[in-house]
Amino acid sequence: MDYFILCFGRTDFTRMTVDAILANASAPPRITLINNGWNARFVPPTILTYWTDFTQEYLDCGKVQAVHQIDAPVIGRALDAFAAPALDQAGRYYVITDNDCVVDNRGGAQAFDEVAVARMDAHPELQKLGAFLYIRISLEHARQFPVFAPSLPHYLPIDFDHDPSFARTPEGMQDLAAYRGQARVVDPIDPGIAHMPVDTTFSILRTPHRVTQANRLSPTLLGVEILHVGFFEPYFYNPGSRLSNLEFVYYQLLRPKVLTEFADIYAQRASRYVTNLTKAGHADLVGETDGLIRSNWR
Repeated sequence: MDYFILCFGRTDFTRMTVDAILANASAPPRITLINNGWNARFVPPTILTYWTDFTQEYLDCGKVQAVHQIDAPVIGRALDAFAAPALDQAGRYYVITDNDCVVDNRGGAQAFDEVAVARMDAHPELQKLGAFLYIRISLEHARQFPVFAPSLPHYLPIDFDHDPSFARTPEGMQDLAAYRGQARVVDPIDPGIAHMPVDTTFSILRTPHRVTQANRLSPTLLGVEILHVGFFEPYFYNPGSRLSNLEFVYYQLLRPKVLTEFADIYAQRASRYVTNLTKAGHADLVGETDGLIRSNWR
């Protein structure tokens, strides 16, 4: 099956997303990275090296089949980028995902792609199903994803007692039961689908249907375990690579300027991340990156 991963910076998150698909898919994945403008026009050469080295490595070893380059970011409407690369018309279905979604089978009887295909086969009228994502997560939940868990101890100290993204315990997570009181609930005939709108973050689509900003929502696919590692953006830290950290700060500062749909939210996240880095004793990263973005961005 074809997988299209929408990327803009966050190389370490992209690596996790790719590795999780490869580790958990039952059918061999054909992975294409859609590079939404993370290039020399917008990123200093030194920082860009972290992305280009990663993509070359994954192309050389066959983990990624292609990198689709978009010259300039799809300003304000990044989801339109999913319509850019050509589809493999031989496949009945394909998957799209952001580059911060770690999928895992978590001991289920079926692999995640088998679950998704089975639900699409059962509902030929559906063009798209988006996987269920928790609105809040706990650290205990995050530690259950092997691709992500080893990096978590290196992240900045997580004050999840006061962070609205995190619940103290798994029982405090926003889970499926919390949705059952809403007007649109689990399908009475098919418990693998919920009739509530979900975004494109990790979705299976029927070929040749394409997703754009205008048709981003769909019913929800249940039974597929996804960790949205974007929750951990404000606490990201890679002790093994200064370049990785510089890239991540630069991404945080650049994102509100180019992905304008949620510019205010992105600016708040960038401020929070910079504050956390400074408190953790890494103000030098902030100062160096701030100078780069001032000299590079016009």
